[in-house]
Amino acid sequence: PFIMVVINYRLNIFGFGASSDMLAAQSSQDAVKGVNFGLRDQKLALIWIRRNIAAFGGDQDKVTIMGHSAGAISCHIHLLEAELDTKKSLFSKAILLSGA
Repeated sequence: PFIMVVINYRLNIFGFGASSDMLAAQSSQDAVKGVNFGLRDQKLALIWIRRNIAAFGGDQDKVTIMGHSAGAISCHIHLLEAELDTKKSLFSKAILLSGA
């Protein structure tokens, strides 16, 4: 079976606004500090998919992410993060379309 999950994430200033004030306003107790909330939304969606895809008949070890244009750049960033992360990856394959 082929199961497609489409996600949404914050854009513009709400998703990718960066300023030293926003970073400073985060508490020191935040596990992850940063202002790329759009990327964080995407990662949380990938975590949700990994935990729940079996309930829809999917295989958590065969998740493929795909993005076009800016979405391809996001996928590339998640690929780079997966290379650095010591935990099990949230996806197994990636398709990047026009990420120039």
